[in-house]
Amino acid sequence: MDFFENFPTELREKILINLKVDDLLRCSLVSKMWRSRVNSDLVWRRHCRRKLFTVSTMEKYKEALFYKYNYNPDSTRLEPLCLWRLVYSVNRALMQRWQDGQWKRTVFKKTPDVYCLDCDEEHLTSGHEDGSIFVWYLSVHLLRLTEEENNLKAVQCLLKGSPVTNIKISDEYILALQKQLLQIYKMEADALRLVGAWSYELGEGNMDLLQQAKLLGTKFDLWYKECLRNYDVYPMRKLKFLAHKNMCFASVGGSTAVDIWTMGGTPKAYLTGFINIRSIVENCGDVYVISGNSPTVVNRYCWIKNEAEKVISVIGFKRIVFGGEYILAIPHPSDVKMTMLWVWNMSYRLVRSKVLSSAIVSAVATSVVVYSENSIITVWNPKTDVVLRTFSVGASVGFMRHAHSTILVLFVNASLDAWDFLKGKRLGRLYSRLEWSGDFRDLLWLNPSTVIAGGVRNNIQLLRYFYFI
Repeated sequence: MDFFENFPTELREKILINLKVDDLLRCSLVSKMWRSRVNSDLVWRRHCRRKLFTVSTMEKYKEALFYKYNYNPDSTRLEPLCLWRLVYSVNRALMQRWQDGQWKRTVFKKTPDVYCLDCDEEHLTSGHEDGSIFVWYLSVHLLRLTEEENNLKAVQCLLKGSPVTNIKISDEYILALQKQLLQIYKMEADALRLVGAWSYELGEGNMDLLQQAKLLGTKFDLWYKECLRNYDVYPMRKLKFLAHKNMCFASVGGSTAVDIWTMGGTPKAYLTGFINIRSIVENCGDVYVISGNSPTVVNRYCWIKNEAEKVISVIGFKRIVFGGEYILAIPHPSDVKMTMLWVWNMSYRLVRSKVLSSAIVSAVATSVVVYSENSIITVWNPKTDVVLRTFSVGASVGFMRHAHSTILVLFVNASLDAWDFLKGKRLGRLYSRLEWSGDFRDLLWLNPSTVIAGGVRNNIQLLRYFYFI
């Protein structure tokens, strides 16, 4: 009889939890009984949390990552893998590809200079300097993409020659911004159809111009420019907008109100009472309006009450960063006297604050907080107030994005680099000598398996870290 069976259950689990992954795999090869003991959610969940592996990533990529081996982990003669062991296996396979640089590059067809892009994993849309929109169909959630099928459709926006400075995609709708003219297009079988057009610079508030655009056709551009000469242009600050759940949220930066429409153009609500609206963002299915100079206020939109409620208020002029477990308030470059980092959980309870040495900060939030001060990256656990690692990337960080697990994508010296922030190790350079128009933050989209950049010699390229073989 195996001596391990004589141990109390709690002692067996305690022993297995403290073993390394390689040792667990060796134990599972001893016998069916040992495999059954190792195949425990309690054991593998601990390792997943150490590596920041998530269930959502496993569910999304399980089929693709196991395709190469013609193996279905859910159908085996042995006991099926427990949930957290499967989570570890899939995430580890994807992580290994990032570490080894195993990616496949796709170069999109040449387009006019790219100003912005967005992706929903089925469609990629881009806005261009000449006022055009391109849409590509990414089949099978970015698993396969060929040159013959990737160019789907294109359309010229209402203002010819004016760049599309921001673009968003939501289900079958595309929102494009030219000057202060917000346009909504619906993706149909063979074309993009204009279903909404609102101007925020012809007088105060917004002006519905859909019927005027349909009536004037190609002459709308000349009519609009003539209107701008006759009106006192109001205001000049950039329009902030968000597409979420087939709803459009829009507000001029610095204003006090938010307009809400359905994608079909039907007004739903008009939210007022804000002070100096700075941004509208979505996180974990909720919509937030960031407003105020000092204090900075985070307002959460309530779908049932159709109103916004204040959930966070922090002194100073802060930038708000949302993550899966935390909400961060980091200093704005103009907030040099208030160099504090604030951290709240998703219940809007303050977890901890931290004094920084600089106001030039970029940050991301996972189950830990990673922030940069000039060229120094710090990995910090706000729950325990422990700094896990500090390292230098050699130059000032423009901005950072979290890709997968412990992988960061950093914008440094006009290049994109992949780093493992727990090891403090650079994994490789994704793109170098980037050239772009507009704000490069609007030219980068990524998820755990894919990086799309629009500033690669003013072209669009896609890197995939797994694909069907």
